[in-house]
Amino acid sequence: MAHSFTVETYDHSNGEEQEQEFTDVDEAVTEFKRLAAVMSDSFSMVLRRETD
Repeated sequence: MAHSFTVETYDHSNGEEQEQEFTDVDEAVTEFKRLAAVMSDSFSMVLRRETD
């Protein structure tokens, strides 16, 4: 069973959505933490795991 991880961001100020997919959980968590440190309060973030 393969897993993929997606970091999603949503900017409430302009409605812009972005997704980044990873196959390695450590890379996904690192990117999530990096974005959390630089994002303003107008952003929402989700880290999602999917199973194939």
